[in-house]
Amino acid sequence: MVFYKHFSSYSIANAEAAIGNEQIILVGLKAETQVKFEDNKPTDEVTGKQVWVATETHNPFKIKLPADYDIDLSAYKIGDSIEFEHLEAIDMDRKIYFRAKGIKKGK
Repeated sequence: MVFYKHFSSYSIANAEAAIGNEQIILVGLKAETQVKFEDNKPTDEVTGKQVWVATETHNPFKIKLPADYDIDLSAYKIGDSIEFEHLEAIDMDRKIYFRAKGIKKGK
């Protein structure tokens, strides 16, 4: 993953600066569950779901969706263009993290 910008808080502008106008492509057909960790151990508390994507110039990376978001990727294929509702990014310890409120097929 090659993201060079430094962002201190989640924002749409940060996501646009990191990805630009690149098309986002689905590279995984299973949403991964993200859980809370306490004392370096996973708990049963789900904090989100993650979808693997890539762009023409960025290796695969995850975009986090809300824990209560119902993700059904059965109508998608690897390589499908997708769009995210309210896509945001943040830089934490030189790594860019993305989150969104929803997902849909791209144009």
